[in-house]
Parts: sequence; structure tokens; C-alpha cells
Amino acid sequence: MSRYEYTTEIDGISYEPPAPIVEIRISKPESTDFKKVNGLVDTGADITSIPQNMIDELSLLPVSECLVIGAKSDTTEIAEGDDMEITYSASFSLENKNFCMEIVGNKIGEVLIGRDIINELTILLKGKEQIFEITDP
Repeated sequence: MSRYEYTTEIDGISYEPPAPIVEIRISKPESTDFKKVNGLVDTGADITSIPQNMIDELSLLPVSECLVIGAKSDTTEIAEGDDMEITYSASFSLENKNFCMEIVGNKIGEVLIGRDIINELTILLKGKEQIFEITDP
């Protein structure tokens, strides 16, 4: 089991209220060239998304398309309205568990770890204590 503290700021992004952030490794499938990044554990996201520039940097290959209904505010957006977005194949490593799945790009500049990864782990959010735990049997 690993225990993490909630975060109020990381990589120049502020979170208020504090949020569960964890380090994750992302790469092109079957590549040893990975990128370590911090990702927001986003229980509201069906699919994991990463910044579009990171998709380009890792040379991820397009796979398909999916409908993305994004949340948006004055300054950030994942998608405008209901858009068909290209999906890309990516490998992830989190808590010594590896995943290969389709992801989408985003315009908000941060990694959102969606339920496609979350549902493969046991994550306990302890909001009052401002910590979360990740376990994998």
C-alpha cells in the first residue's frame, strides 16, 4: 500500500480544494522511453487524458475516435461541447502495475487519470485526512 497526501499545487497548477495527485509514467506501447508526470486522480473522467503536446512528444499512434463530453470553465476546457476526439494507444505505469489503453488528448495541460485506470486499482480517498491510499492485491 502506498499513501499520498492531497496536493494544493504541483507543476504550476493550483488545486483548491486540495486534490489527489500521483506520479505516473507514460510511454508509447512497447517503448522504454517514458515520461514521469503527475496526474490528477479524476473519478469523474471515463477515460484518461493527457495534454495534446505530450501525445506529440511521445509520438503516440492514433487508434480510433470516441465521443468526449468535456467539462469547461472560463479558462480551461477538455473539449468544446460534444466532440469526437481521436484516441491514442499509450502505456502507463502506476504503483508497479502496467496498463496499455486508449487515451485522449486535452487542452488543459494536465494528466487526468480516469476510471479506465482507477477501476483497475483499489484507491481509498480520505478527504478529512487529506490523504489517499493506493493498493493492488
